[in-house]
Amino acid sequence: MTPRGIRATPPRAPPDMTESALETARSYEDDGYDPDELANLLLSWYYAGYYTGSFSRQPPPQPSSYPG
Repeated sequence: MTPRGIRATPPRAPPDMTESALETARSYEDDGYDPDELANLLLSWYYAGYYTGSFSRQPPPQPSSYPG
């Protein structure tokens, strides 16, 4: 049995933002930025924020639900 307030499954996968990140990164290519590196940075920032938000919305575990 999973204690109340603890998610039994990971959060669902976020939408795929690869094409959007690549399109945005390519728009900065004329400014001297490497589109692949910029797209990777944008995606890592997006996914980190997505998962941080997913986990921060979870209710805190209830101390009374732990055995012992």
